[in-house]
Amino acid sequence: MRTPSSSTALNTVASSAVTQALKIRGRLSSSSATAT
Repeated sequence: MRTPSSSTALNTVASSAVTQALKIRGRLSSSSATAT
């Protein structure tokens, strides 16, 4: 899949990064909640 505009590629990277961060944050919060 080719993206002619670099902005679209940046958007994809940014969205994936946000999703990753949310996953990590959720994992940390859930692990800390179970720890306590």
